[in-house]
Amino acid sequence: METNKLKPLRVLIVEDNENDALLLIRELKKSGYDPKYQRVQTAREMQEALDKNTWDIILCDYKLPNFSAPKAIELLKETKKDIPLIVISGTIGEDTAVECMRAGAHDYLMKGKLSRLAPAIEREMRDAEIRRMHKQAHDALLASEEKYRLVVENAQEAIIITQDLKIAFANRAAINQIEYPEEMLLSRPFTNFIHPDDQNIIVDNHLRRLRGKEISPVPPFRIITKGGDTKWVNLSAAAISWEGKPAVLNFLNDITEQKKAEESLRQSEERYRLIFENSPLGLLYFDKNGTIVHCNDNFVKIIGSSREALIGLNVINLPDQKVVSAVQQALHGKTGYYEDDYHSVTAAKITPLRALFAPMTLEGSFVQGGVGIIEDVTDRKKIEKERKKNFEKVRKALDATVRAMATIVETRDPYTAGHQQRVAQLAQAIATEMNLDNEQIEGVRIAGLIHDIGKIAVPAEILTKPGKLTPLEYSLVKVHPQSGYDILKDIEFPWPIADTVLQHHERLNGSGYPRGLKDNDIILQARILAVADVVEAIASHRPYRAARGMDAALEEIYKEQAILYDKDVVEACIKLFREKGYELS
Repeated sequence: METNKLKPLRVLIVEDNENDALLLIRELKKSGYDPKYQRVQTAREMQEALDKNTWDIILCDYKLPNFSAPKAIELLKETKKDIPLIVISGTIGEDTAVECMRAGAHDYLMKGKLSRLAPAIEREMRDAEIRRMHKQAHDALLASEEKYRLVVENAQEAIIITQDLKIAFANRAAINQIEYPEEMLLSRPFTNFIHPDDQNIIVDNHLRRLRGKEISPVPPFRIITKGGDTKWVNLSAAAISWEGKPAVLNFLNDITEQKKAEESLRQSEERYRLIFENSPLGLLYFDKNGTIVHCNDNFVKIIGSSREALIGLNVINLPDQKVVSAVQQALHGKTGYYEDDYHSVTAAKITPLRALFAPMTLEGSFVQGGVGIIEDVTDRKKIEKERKKNFEKVRKALDATVRAMATIVETRDPYTAGHQQRVAQLAQAIATEMNLDNEQIEGVRIAGLIHDIGKIAVPAEILTKPGKLTPLEYSLVKVHPQSGYDILKDIEFPWPIADTVLQHHERLNGSGYPRGLKDNDIILQARILAVADVVEAIASHRPYRAARGMDAALEEIYKEQAILYDKDVVEACIKLFREKGYELS
């Protein structure tokens, strides 16, 4: 990640082990931070660091030779500075962690599970910012009624005043957050809006705060909206006097999405463990020397022999040089790939394999080893052969089906028999001349074969009328693109056939039908089909007029290029006829 895109972070690390501190810094950099840090390991060093510098976060080991997390928390409290402190330890137990939280720590992490570090820091920095905002709002309320009105009524966080276990005041954000109208919120017990499982602790803290007792940070809790939805909120609160009586000023911040993210992260970590252990793929880790240090059961199954024979095997010394090359790429910071019949050196087994080897890095560029993902592709190779055969059969069946659909139209409109076929061939040639890829070319051809399928909804007497159509009759004919779309829209073609059919009478200047689309709102396939359709129609005989000829057709699209028709499509079409000898067949 480029340095100018990293988020600056001032970190005070209370840690006696420099390597552990560097691991924290590496995790922060990997998570998108640009940390400026100082490592301290005594109370005096921490005090000096707090006095001389400003810090965003404090990461504190639980136990140091001459210091500890509880003492660090105590020291931080004495400074009156609101800096989130997160305890990080390799051995801390749950009871000890809870004691740290009660003492004032904002979170705790295990050294072996640092994936939660960045989310925890982001959360605590956001909460610290919210606390600072709350304090500013509280000071403003005391300073001026006008400031009170501006700050409170326009605050993004919910502000609620509770008194006598009821809601005495709620700002707009609170009303929006809980989703009850103001008249229903006010003078009602605030427990009505709290999840039943969380009510006791919130009420207990409310009463303790009113009695002036010290209260540990309130954990996130759930509120119930008018619609019955559950939201998670963070609470910051302070005892105040409201209209001459004791009350509590509460700031609620909606952290529902954050809680979802944290739960997702926890589940993700568990999934990663389960994936490694139960993956149908073979997974292995190797160190910076190429020696296998860990693998899952499926790796053993794919390669053969036993875990004991594979752990400690140096893959750099394998006789298969393709494997060696792929692993060496990983050890040089790149991704290596392997696909071949692998001859196992730990068992008499030859297995078609596909493998990826990726580096594991430390401090950005230092490669400490790599990971391998191994797949046995024996069955896949067999399936691919069968799939190619089946795909060809399906393609032939689809083509036959499309031709049958085209025949339906021609049986109702014999005067234009062959029109769809000729349009499809010309559209395919134009798409080829424009260097579209094979799939796009095939999609244009298929759309051309059935572009007039919607005419089955037009009365036959109109389709076969030898003379000029009346306005009403013409309006019925103009329905055929929409009718064609309605017929085709639910068929799962691998190309945008329905949209191409719908738009083949649209024109760049918006004069087409049925929707009057303009310019790039018309898909390329439809712009190609429009030109092919017009050229074939002008050049061919119709019951109500004689064929006007190819020169007239090409003159028409040349004159209207960039007005009605796509310029690139027109140029490709004219080139086909005038330079490459293309003929309508």
